[in-house]
Amino acid sequence: MVGENDRDWLRRRFPGLTVESERVWGSLRVEATYNADTDRFLSLWTEVENKVGGIALSGDFAIEIQQMKRTLSRLPALRVKGVEPISERHFSQTDKTACLCSPLEEDEFLIPEFQFRKYFEELVIPFLYGQLFYSEHGYWPWSEYAHGATGLLESYARVRDASKAKECIGKLASDSNWPNIRTVLAQRTRVNGHVRCYCSEKNFMRSCHPVALKGLRMLRNDAAKQEISLPLISLASHLQPGSAPI
Repeated sequence: MVGENDRDWLRRRFPGLTVESERVWGSLRVEATYNADTDRFLSLWTEVENKVGGIALSGDFAIEIQQMKRTLSRLPALRVKGVEPISERHFSQTDKTACLCSPLEEDEFLIPEFQFRKYFEELVIPFLYGQLFYSEHGYWPWSEYAHGATGLLESYARVRDASKAKECIGKLASDSNWPNIRTVLAQRTRVNGHVRCYCSEKNFMRSCHPVALKGLRMLRNDAAKQEISLPLISLASHLQPGSAPI
């Protein structure tokens, strides 16, 4: 998980962390800023000049990063001690690990091989800054995906990559709402805005989750063109403990 060069970098930059090839844990100080007007994030190291502006925050965290098997994510899992792992803070409610990005966007960090430093700087540090921001303001600092199937469909709309259709369907099939989503994906006609949302509100999707509706339309079209088979039942009941969606 952590190459020798990355280990040396971590030890120099974050002396409070203990670094092994397959595990990183210990104390981590975060100093960073985010400007909502320009949507720019910056880690504020000693030699870095803050040209971003925004809200600068700093704090200390006890963390652990370790590779573990999860249903939706292939990235190493991040655990944060001393922070309440609630869904509003973007933690999985099954295994209490951090929700760092959409599963459909993970290739950026995994291909051609896992890039630990990029993962740490672009996912871990911003996530911890988000915890500091949430503690002060009660909400997440930047735009975010919803949880579960809705978030997957929102990310599919954003990624715009038809080659991800089969992967997205496989992950959606692990959601308890899969039977309703499958019905929409299987229909031959265009998915219109009057389709009932699969969430608990049961409103029209165009008013309930419009971005997810866009992703659902795109996914239905891509799946039809590629003749992707749709699992008949939800796989949620077959998930192993600790491996549920993040």
